[in-house]
Amino acid sequence: MMQGWGVANNSCGKYLSDVAEYQKDAEDAYVSWLAGYATAFNAETPGVLDVLSVTDLDGAIEWVNNYCRQHPTDVFYIAVKRLTEYMQVK
Repeated sequence: MMQGWGVANNSCGKYLSDVAEYQKDAEDAYVSWLAGYATAFNAETPGVLDVLSVTDLDGAIEWVNNYCRQHPTDVFYIAVKRLTEYMQVK
């Protein structure tokens, strides 16, 4: 499995805690990581122009929030990976 860097290695529980505490710098780091992942996914996946084409960044974050509430021990990277898998089916 791929190794994530930075906030990608934090658990979903920690992510939710950081966001709930309105730690703006932490929240920005997670959103930036997700946006960077989606950008790289678009660039490296044949046939994909925009993996988030059916939503926007806020919608993607809400999807990750819901996933993390259900899977608090998963790491943030896995939540974002599941998001891209889900969006490819859309």
